[in-house]
Amino acid sequence: MEVHYVDADLSGIRSRLVTDYMEGHPSLRTFYGHLPGAGSAQAAVASRNERFIDRELLTSVLLEQNAAFLEDFSVVKKNILSLSDPNTFTVTTGHQLCMAAGPLFLVYKLISCINSAIEFERELPGKKVVPVFWMATEDHDVAEMDHMNLGVDMIRFPFETASCTGRLMTGSWDQEWEKIGNVLQGTAGAAEILKLLRSCYAEGNSIAASMRALVLQVFGKHGLVVIDADDVRLKKAFLPTMRNEIATDEFARVVRETSERLGTYTKVQAMVRDLNLFYLTSDARVRIEREGEGLRLSGSSEVRSASDWISELEQHPERFSPNVLLRPLYQEQILPNLGVVLGPGELAYWLQLKEGFVLHGVAFPILIPRNQGLLISQKNLAKFTRLGFSLEEVFLKPDELLQRWLLRNANLDTPFDTAQDSLSGIYIQLVQLAQSIDPTLESSVRAEEQRAKNGLDQLRKKVTAALKRRHESTVSQIQRHASLVSPNGIPQERSDNVFWHYSRTGQDLMDVLMASMKPFQPELTVVVYAELIPA
Repeated sequence: MEVHYVDADLSGIRSRLVTDYMEGHPSLRTFYGHLPGAGSAQAAVASRNERFIDRELLTSVLLEQNAAFLEDFSVVKKNILSLSDPNTFTVTTGHQLCMAAGPLFLVYKLISCINSAIEFERELPGKKVVPVFWMATEDHDVAEMDHMNLGVDMIRFPFETASCTGRLMTGSWDQEWEKIGNVLQGTAGAAEILKLLRSCYAEGNSIAASMRALVLQVFGKHGLVVIDADDVRLKKAFLPTMRNEIATDEFARVVRETSERLGTYTKVQAMVRDLNLFYLTSDARVRIEREGEGLRLSGSSEVRSASDWISELEQHPERFSPNVLLRPLYQEQILPNLGVVLGPGELAYWLQLKEGFVLHGVAFPILIPRNQGLLISQKNLAKFTRLGFSLEEVFLKPDELLQRWLLRNANLDTPFDTAQDSLSGIYIQLVQLAQSIDPTLESSVRAEEQRAKNGLDQLRKKVTAALKRRHESTVSQIQRHASLVSPNGIPQERSDNVFWHYSRTGQDLMDVLMASMKPFQPELTVVVYAELIPA
């Protein structure tokens, strides 16, 4: 496989916010603590507050949750046990429980997390840094996680209802496995992938258990630890913060103020609610809302006093679930965390939170943008470059690629630009003539000039359309390329399932990604692979 790096600003897929954050833009400086990079890990250690971290509890829970895998992955066990030592820290990333690891960017997040932990540990002699995957088991959006995209095929898995996705149970799914087998038929890795997925998602498993199994089968050898925060013991440790959330609106107030400041620079990602907790029932995750002096479940008319809700919280903390803005506080009070690996949207809402952390006396971690990339076969890249495009243009949208191709091959712009210049020159003379005869005529001349320019633009569009028809084969090739880089207009990393590419490359793909996606890397990683031929 070949690895190339492309300037993120040329790609069009990296958000301006991520670039400005990585470059330390002054407008963002008050919204975070330390930028990732040289010296940041030492600064994060120095600013940590350990008063919330119960290392004995954390170690005990993780040993229990990962027990089925500790014999096969001794490095995972070693990492968990090391967390009892105050000189051990973590780097964390989190995500929904997408079927079969979901889109490629989840794999990129996990790789970024592992490599960031390695980099931090190099910077901290005598200390250990453990990579952790925080499973978002309490998320309740089933439609976002119940499918996997294999090329043009979407395989959707049926589920019974549950309060949150981690508690969903797998079915027999014989038809779904058969569909996957048919889609992957003829690829070198089809049999291996089906065996792995069937094993991890065996009938009767929870989705949380299935996701843990899959992640550890792929990344366990790198020491990645998986945590499920839907655990009554961990919720008890977070109880004081949840109690404060019910009793006051302090967190909402300070986060709202920060969000308003951030909103003068960029779009605010997450809505700040007056109360940032959900309530878990047997089959739903329901938002808790303030109603006068009391609180109620969204959609319910029953209003209960704050003290009544706090009483239930203290008896059953497992029934309460932090929302998108409060969950980071939960994470940072459970783990001895130095940094958190984030996607572009996640970075946006974490930037809203710093003052909420200050309010609760919790250290704000280093925000680490995840790596971004593209996987493309040698055959498809060769087709692209034969059209005269360079690797730096690989991420461009089809309309932009076509315009560039026409400019280079049809010499379309030159005659129209010349005509436009000539037209401007003619009307300059006509305006001067009109002014010398009757100044009131100038507006009429200007109007005629605009009509002439509009006519020229319309003619350019008609000629371009005719050229597209003449070069239909080229247009088709460009659109085909775009469908690989951005299926249905969505960046590949947000659409394609990793096993679609794994089936064509084998385990080497993961090893290459691990080696090529460097921590805190501003460039995008492009991996060019030769498709394996089935034995």
